[in-house]
Amino acid sequence: MALTEGNKIRNILTGKTYEVKKINKDWVLLQAEDKSSQVLTGKMGLKFMYVWEGVEEEPLNIISSFPESGRNAGQAARR
Repeated sequence: MALTEGNKIRNILTGKTYEVKKINKDWVLLQAEDKSSQVLTGKMGLKFMYVWEGVEEEPLNIISSFPESGRNAGQAARR
C-alpha cells in the first residue's frame, strides 16, 4: 500500500481523525474530518503519532525519503 491523498488516520494522543490532503517530499498536510483544523506534519510524525484507519498495513512509502532528507539536513547544518 502507498501513502495517498484521501487516506484516513487517527492521532494516537487526541483520538482526532484526519484525512491526508497533500503530500510533499518531506511533509504531509492533514485536515480534520470535521474540517475544523489542519496539521502540517513530517512523514516521521505519521509513523509515530498516527494510526491508519481502514487499512490493514501501514503505507510503505512513508520512509522512502528519510535517507535523502537526513543527508540534506546534515549539509544545511554544516553551512
